[in-house]
Amino acid sequence: MRRQFTPEQKAQVALAALKGDKTINQVASEYEVNPTQVKKWRNAAKANMVDAFADKRKHAAKAADSLKQIDELHRVIGLRDAELEWLKKRSIVTRGSSPPALHATSPTIPGRPFRLCDLAGLIEPDHPALTVSRQVALLGLCRQAYYWPLPVRRRPC
Repeated sequence: MRRQFTPEQKAQVALAALKGDKTINQVASEYEVNPTQVKKWRNAAKANMVDAFADKRKHAAKAADSLKQIDELHRVIGLRDAELEWLKKRSIVTRGSSPPALHATSPTIPGRPFRLCDLAGLIEPDHPALTVSRQVALLGLCRQAYYWPLPVRRRPC
């Protein structure tokens, strides 16, 4: 079974190796540790010693920046989830396709391809999370297609 050392034991071995009054092999035999492990702990202690004297305010600022970035990523993920749910609710996402693709047939008349008026009718102006501009973009339309629909033709859409 492998021996496990506590951080305090590792620090004690590293400190003994850093003192320099004994060789690495002597420290290893004294603490019953492999000399390679003593060197690793000594080097880790040297590398992290600067952090003990570093300005804590800079570390706090970095942590605050990290938290802001995480919050922004959570916001983006939530927005993507809202978009996906909206597309699923509209029943226009083809399952198994990546990226999501529109079905080939109209939701109003089976077998007929999508028309501009079909897609513009899927937009919810009062959606709580998605703006009309974003909904139009998700459908692959321009905003003008929603605000200025095509003139009525002889045959209905």
